[in-house]
Amino acid sequence: ASDIQFLYTKKGEVMKTYSNGDVFYGEFYNGRRHGYGVYCWTNGDIWYGRYKDGYRNGYGMLIKSGNMIYYGKWVGDSKVE
Repeated sequence: ASDIQFLYTKKGEVMKTYSNGDVFYGEFYNGRRHGYGVYCWTNGDIWYGRYKDGYRNGYGMLIKSGNMIYYGKWVGDSKVE
């Protein structure tokens, strides 16, 4: 998908708005989400946590729009604990 906005806020951090309306704010490395970031989907879901090579990886919290909260460890975008 093409980007509507790709704004560098400071070294290594970006605020990126995707064409579907999703927004990411956090660290980028080699053109991918990498490090800490916050991703907001248009459906109201929000992810706070770590990324590696563009995927949720490490500890974080996923808040679903229906008030469900998932906290734990993710590897390759999947919750593992």
